Amino acid sequence: MTVTQNNSVSGSPEQDILDHLERIHESLSGRLALSFNLSKLQPENQKDFHIRMVLSSIQERISGTMVTVFLCRNNDIICLAEDMPPPQLMALAENIAKFFQHDPLVSVEQNFIKLYDLRRDFTVLGRHIKNLKLAADKAKLANIQRGTPKAETEESISTSELKEIKDRLSGANIASFIRQQPVYMIVEEIGSKRIYEEIYVSIQDLGKTIAPNKKLAGNKWLFQSLTETLDERMLSFLSSEKENLKSTYSLNLNISTILTPQFEHLDMTLPADLRKRLIIEFQLLDIFSDIENYRFACQYLKARGYRICIDGITHHTVALIDRKLLHADLVKVIWSPVLLSDPVMTQELEHHIHRQGIANFILCRCDSKEALEFGQKLHIAIFQGYYIDDLLRQGAIGPRADQLHRHKEATKRS
Repeated sequence: MTVTQNNSVSGSPEQDILDHLERIHESLSGRLALSFNLSKLQPENQKDFHIRMVLSSIQERISGTMVTVFLCRNNDIICLAEDMPPPQLMALAENIAKFFQHDPLVSVEQNFIKLYDLRRDFTVLGRHIKNLKLAADKAKLANIQRGTPKAETEESISTSELKEIKDRLSGANIASFIRQQPVYMIVEEIGSKRIYEEIYVSIQDLGKTIAPNKKLAGNKWLFQSLTETLDERMLSFLSSEKENLKSTYSLNLNISTILTPQFEHLDMTLPADLRKRLIIEFQLLDIFSDIENYRFACQYLKARGYRICIDGITHHTVALIDRKLLHADLVKVIWSPVLLSDPVMTQELEHHIHRQGIANFILCRCDSKEALEFGQKLHIAIFQGYYIDDLLRQGAIGPRADQLHRHKEATKRS
């Protein structure tokens, strides 16, 4: 399988599709095309995570086949297949559609996918791709004419730039880019308690230093390769700081990193007490992409005393996981404001997290008071995000707030 993304050969994935169609136009027998209309989904279903999840799922299910996948600039995905039976291609489509089963495009309009038989629909597909290209080109021109903000004009890193960045990072000390964010249990009747600190690399600050005017995460596949190098540097940081780590911490690592000699060496040097205070976080996408290695890594980590957290869960994907089957101690669900206006989706989210153990779920990316209140209504007790950071800075949670809470309770009793 070949994946062509936004940093395509021609500079336009839509043009790449048209070039591909031109090359095969005299040999259309057995050729099909499948279009995933992600651009028509609700905005909250077009996040980077959703795009990566769809691409990864496609890659996993048609690996080894003669399929070329194009990610268009509007987030639509076009698959061009040769000698693949239509039922197999439609099974893939239906599987992907399940990720978005609550979106009106899938549940009501049923207009999320379209299958083309190129012997019959070659001209129709060509016209559709030309329209996509025209719309994307117009949007790009409009951005330029109205003066797109700097952040939007930053370019993704190229393959050659990625190699240079990885070479620079290979022996670098990344301590100045390391950040920590607390994860807190907040229960109104009891107070607050710090559960652990997530240790992570600030990609924004790192990018400003080593690749100004570039988006390190702009190309998801190249960024994935970069995270493997960052994992290596994080392991080095952990090794040098292990004597100073006195609390409970989490690290977000790739599954492949756990299987490296570097992690094995670090593991052998860490005190047993510290291993018990370390939580390894894995992205759901990484797990779905590499389930067999996840199981192996999970078994290894558990035997060594680590805990495991699954990160990157949304209200759409929480139904796809089984925390106990995946041997996860914790699960992070990403807060989304859309939940405030969708009682049905909220009810389903509540059902799935209670079914799998409410005490094991964390509501993360909480950036507002509404996020905290929403989680508490669902009886979620553990939170992470900028709003939680603000509460801590203001003294609304943390040691000072807990001391005041205990004083108030003692006063009531007296």
